[in-house]
Amino acid sequence: MNKRIAFKLLAAAVLMTLSVGTLSAQQLETSIYAGGLLPTGQFARYNAAAGPMATGIFTPLADTSIAKGASPAVGLTARMGFFFDIGFGEIMPFFEAGFVWNAPKRAVRDAFDQAYSHGEAAKAPQYFNVPILAGFKYRYAVTDIVMPFVEFGLGTDIFFISGNGFRESGPWYTYKPSADIAWQVGLGTYLSGHFSAGAYYTSYGSHKISYTSKSSGRNDGSTPNYTERRTLGEIGLRLGFHF
Repeated sequence: MNKRIAFKLLAAAVLMTLSVGTLSAQQLETSIYAGGLLPTGQFARYNAAAGPMATGIFTPLADTSIAKGASPAVGLTARMGFFFDIGFGEIMPFFEAGFVWNAPKRAVRDAFDQAYSHGEAAKAPQYFNVPILAGFKYRYAVTDIVMPFVEFGLGTDIFFISGNGFRESGPWYTYKPSADIAWQVGLGTYLSGHFSAGAYYTSYGSHKISYTSKSSGRNDGSTPNYTERRTLGEIGLRLGFHF
């Protein structure tokens, strides 16, 4: 997905969210969410070992290994929204920005540790997602304390991969940040006015991953010499703290 399209959709969603909230706002809510997530699809799987760098489990530094084999993530999200009463519950337009970190799975880290070049072990990549979403939450008060909710958000995700490979002897791979359309669905319940728990699925989109390599036989220099696509997503639980 073209980055301009992703950011235009996000801008439109934010403007719609803020305009609705400004017209009908009954209560401003700011929130901090923390949670654990499990990667899904291509992000979770890793390829079988093959080639000269194979260690029996995973092939580090292979094109097909980029952005695969991610471990469970930890994430933080900051959100602002406006609740307003619609007669049979409340609607909250919201805007949020998050930060999610995935390390590689242990088997992947071990494969990098066992790959050597001139006495140097390969460094494994780290994965970072920054989803920026706008959306709507519907909440219904069963009691003064228990208030179930469902929500949907749409926006963009920016995906970062840290450098990996052999920093001193090469090859050393660096990656350009990529952006694509992201969306999220969630359901859960408030357990008081200031605490909630919910289950969420977030699609980060289909990211085009471009990298450059140094001190290798594949087009050394600053021009990206390879592009892969990865469909990224995660499912998990989040705890919300509301103010």
